[in-house]
Amino acid sequence: MTPGEPDLVRAYALFGELCDLSEDERATRLDAIRDTDPATHQLLIDLFNDTDDEHELADRVRDIALTGVMAAKDRVGTAIGPYRIEALIGEGSFGRVYRAIRDYPYEQTVAIKVLHSGLDSVSMLKRFEQERQALALMSHPAIARIYDAGTSEDGRPFVAMEYVKGLPITKWARDLSVPLDSRVRVLAEVCDAVQHAHQKGVIHRDLTPNNILVSQDGTGHAFPKIIDFGIAKAVEKKL
Repeated sequence: MTPGEPDLVRAYALFGELCDLSEDERATRLDAIRDTDPATHQLLIDLFNDTDDEHELADRVRDIALTGVMAAKDRVGTAIGPYRIEALIGEGSFGRVYRAIRDYPYEQTVAIKVLHSGLDSVSMLKRFEQERQALALMSHPAIARIYDAGTSEDGRPFVAMEYVKGLPITKWARDLSVPLDSRVRVLAEVCDAVQHAHQKGVIHRDLTPNNILVSQDGTGHAFPKIIDFGIAKAVEKKL
């Protein structure tokens, strides 16, 4: 980074912190950032003024950061705890998701979400821990389960979740020409899962088709799974 340029790593971490604040708190925090780092302050101001959509902002900040210093060494072929990383299968604003295998004491395929390098502010770690807690609270056949959580050797928090291999719900219905009664049944199961999350005090906040996957068994019976509670909001903890 040269003088006068924004610190992309810091901006990426600060963005998540600022999104959690009220407008008044955000303004106060931005004023403090301006006093110590005017370039990063201006980048954040430009982003927040550009759109009111928090998801678009997250994508923009991610893209800016990942084209530069936020691009991390690929973990494929390495190990995280007892899990062997096989492939990168997704990437969000705050972490990467990998398909991984656990060999001992039994073989198991999982999806592992690892917090991006550089996002080790107190706020970011708190958000990631809230996601882990939100997943742990829920137990429903249509919600991807959490198996394990911990920290990698290089200090990155991770969570191991149920690996779901399926199609987005709209693509499943369209591409497989699914009959109406089957569509209604699957949608009812999704609604039941959402209600379960709400009863646990968790709001998903991003129920797009890509986060509702549907797989089928050998008989053609379909099973929906809600994934990616990465921006879930815990309203009230309920056991």
